[in-house]
Amino acid sequence: VIFIINIIINECHCDEAMLFLNAASIADNSTDITGEYLPAYFDTWVYGGQSPFATYIIAIFIKAFGNSLFVSRLPLFIFSILGLWCFYRVSSELFGKDSNYTVTAVTLCALSPWQIMDSMFTLDCNFLPHLIIFGTYFLIKAVKYEKKALNFIISMLFIFSIVFLVFAFYSFSFHLLANASNLASSSEK
Repeated sequence: VIFIINIIINECHCDEAMLFLNAASIADNSTDITGEYLPAYFDTWVYGGQSPFATYIIAIFIKAFGNSLFVSRLPLFIFSILGLWCFYRVSSELFGKDSNYTVTAVTLCALSPWQIMDSMFTLDCNFLPHLIIFGTYFLIKAVKYEKKALNFIISMLFIFSIVFLVFAFYSFSFHLLANASNLASSSEK
């Protein structure tokens, strides 16, 4: 409901707008707004940039469904719903399906202001917690898999876990590396 209300209000954060511009440019001609072909890191404004994961995911949605604010915000909304489901699955693996801890944890997560705001505005760093919970879920499933004879399924669960955790790196950590690099170079001068 809050997602739909936010679409109707039609306001856009400045970082969100830059993400949308880069995604639309990638969807149209495979270059970012500065003309760089399929970049691994997107330059924005005067200082800083954005990680590639959100930009490429949104570019896929723009290519498939057209360019609108709703389409641009839809991927993170889907990730938020799937992240909440994975959080329930991880909690039920840790505490049991019918445990009061599981119900309380999922209810608090679903009603938390962070979860609500996270599903409303598409910022590249907002994908990070969902990707980590996806990776954690597949890691728990791989470790707790009961039929040890099926090594292929266990291997695939580990691979899914690693893939989601690597995507998590591409959703946020470039910011940390870029800022650390800039701080190191500015302190040397």
